[in-house]
Amino acid sequence: MFAKISKKFEEIWNKENGVVMAEITSREKLDEKSLKKIENFIKEKYVAKKVLIKNITDEKIKGGIVIEVGDEVLDGSIEGQLTRLKNNLTN
Repeated sequence: MFAKISKKFEEIWNKENGVVMAEITSREKLDEKSLKKIENFIKEKYVAKKVLIKNITDEKIKGGIVIEVGDEVLDGSIEGQLTRLKNNLTN
């Protein structure tokens, strides 16, 4: 119960203070230059003052990245791009 309250408080506090939390999933750990570019992209897209990034590595991702901010997922993985291309070609 306390964990849920704490998480909700964190969400409200972050929103009020312009803080965005993002999970970046990639095949390998991203370098500082790449993380900075992603941070700037997220700041602009979500009009954030500060971005807290958690870089998760997942060998299932063949390449590219997946960005999760709240309930929104921006799938820039190779598999995601191929799936969208397949869907566009078959429709």
